[in-house]
Amino acid sequence: MKMSKLFLSIAALCGSLIVSAVEFDSAALAKNVYDPLFQNRTAMNQETVKTAAAYLDTVEAKTDAEKIVLIRYRVMAQDQTSGADRSLTGLKKYADEILAKVQFEKTLTGAQYVSIFSLWWRQNEPEFAKEVYDLIKSTPGAESFGDAGLWANAIGKYDEAYDLYYATAGWPDRAMHIAIYKLNDPVKALSAANLIVAKNYSVATVKTVIRMTVEKLCGNSAINAAEMKNFLQNVNRKYTARLADDKAAWEPVIAQVRTVLETY
Repeated sequence: MKMSKLFLSIAALCGSLIVSAVEFDSAALAKNVYDPLFQNRTAMNQETVKTAAAYLDTVEAKTDAEKIVLIRYRVMAQDQTSGADRSLTGLKKYADEILAKVQFEKTLTGAQYVSIFSLWWRQNEPEFAKEVYDLIKSTPGAESFGDAGLWANAIGKYDEAYDLYYATAGWPDRAMHIAIYKLNDPVKALSAANLIVAKNYSVATVKTVIRMTVEKLCGNSAINAAEMKNFLQNVNRKYTARLADDKAAWEPVIAQVRTVLETY
């Protein structure tokens, strides 16, 4: 089986000796790369970094999406490498050298490119957060990146963060949280909550949205009662079917929705 361009180019770049290739597997990558590196983000143990990088050397990427994931994980490892330039400028130089050696089926979008540098646990570092935010703002198409709102939020641009989260619809709970706790805008919060009606979301996301709805929006004088009732009815209709998938997880959420709905 022919190895991918990414696999070969990264191996050459790192000077690694490849014994055999393993197919791209998200769960295996999480276990062997993402999770160890995430846990190592403060300790920065170099053996952990070397082990993760060595595993990456064995993975064969076939699709553009897989190649981007591997490069992002390479950046994660570089960010923890002793003596490395951890500024965005340094990480971009490192990633761009890899990208120059990789053949993609399609040109990377702005959103795909900035995703490589979205080390979200560094959002509390003001300089790094501002650099990533500026990169997103200066890269055409990057506003469609699902975590674009995270970086706007990190530097205090809350209106923009809300708009980005709302537009991408990837994290309705985050948009709602910003509307409630940063913008003090219940109407925007309910608009964000309504995103869970338009698309399917995980039980964790729906649970968080319903909790904030009950705690901060139900009975709020700024919220039209008819609109709230309509929202709750739609959530009940949409997610009741999920009880068949995982009753234990969904039953408390649906029960809360139905209980509140009775008051309307």
